[in-house]
Amino acid sequence: MTPQELAVNTLPITGEDAIVDLTSLLDAQVAIYDDMLEVARGRFAALAANDVEALGSLVGREGPMLASLRRLDSARLMVLRPLATRLGVDVARLTVSRIAEEVGPERALPLVSSRDRLVAVATRVQDANEQNRRLLEACLDSVNDLAQSLLQAIETNPQYGSLVGGGSAPGAGDPPRLADLRA
Repeated sequence: MTPQELAVNTLPITGEDAIVDLTSLLDAQVAIYDDMLEVARGRFAALAANDVEALGSLVGREGPMLASLRRLDSARLMVLRPLATRLGVDVARLTVSRIAEEVGPERALPLVSSRDRLVAVATRVQDANEQNRRLLEACLDSVNDLAQSLLQAIETNPQYGSLVGGGSAPGAGDPPRLADLRA
């Protein structure tokens, strides 16, 4: 069973040791973010190739990943709640660094390592998504520029007639048109 399937079907926690459970949760998140990075990179390739089918497939893969991440985050809060209460810290503000201070370097090493891998892969996913955003903006700008150029050509070229009111009355004396826009 893959870490993503594990996260969807059962949570990777035992309830026996909060540090071990938290490390397992972070490792499961790393696995999902690795898959999300693959999807983000695939999305870039699909966008560049104008492959609508591939884009649809990638979007379909992303939804369950996001649901799994939400579930893992809820489990993380559940695992941390008793520890946060004991430390007198709001569970939403409890950090791995603070936990590492409390449990000592030897017990904290796997937890900190998992956190560092999670931060690294989440950053790569964010960078890939930013690259996709820039590509989409460039495509939209290009389409907008093309549409503006076409509109200017239609408005200024008498062969196309006037699309913005005030054109000559239809009938004799109209300039020749490449496309007859009269109904």
